Amino acid sequence: MSNINDNLFFPIKANNLKINSYVLINNHPCKIIEMTVHKTGKHGTAKIHIIGIDIFDNTKHITFFSSSENVMVPIINKIEYQFVSLDEEYVNIMSENDNYDVKTLKINDEDMINKLIELSKMNNNIYVTILCAMNNEKVIDIKTKK
Repeated sequence: MSNINDNLFFPIKANNLKINSYVLINNHPCKIIEMTVHKTGKHGTAKIHIIGIDIFDNTKHITFFSSSENVMVPIINKIEYQFVSLDEEYVNIMSENDNYDVKTLKINDEDMINKLIELSKMNNNIYVTILCAMNNEKVIDIKTKK
């Protein structure tokens, strides 16, 4: 029987995690920015102290895992779309697959909005990179192509 979470994350042993990799901390997809391994104590395996930053809202999350524990790693995709238009803080983008699907996303970053405004005045070949994980999406990069 298939689980709804089958394509959202996968298990990995905590001792295989590294700085700059991703892990779920309290159901938040986080990029690991700090990791400390504590020695094996009298109660079993080593403990791993992890500090991560949520990839969507930039909040800090802290947790401990046993080094032999299975932890969940979010499946993360970066997808490039062609820029179509900007309406205040909403960007319209189009995929370049066979269907040319158009979608609208809200941009919460004022710098990204300003960059799109400036580039759209100068160039028609603007591409927006979207970070996708756990049914969420976020604009992470804007660039031009010739």
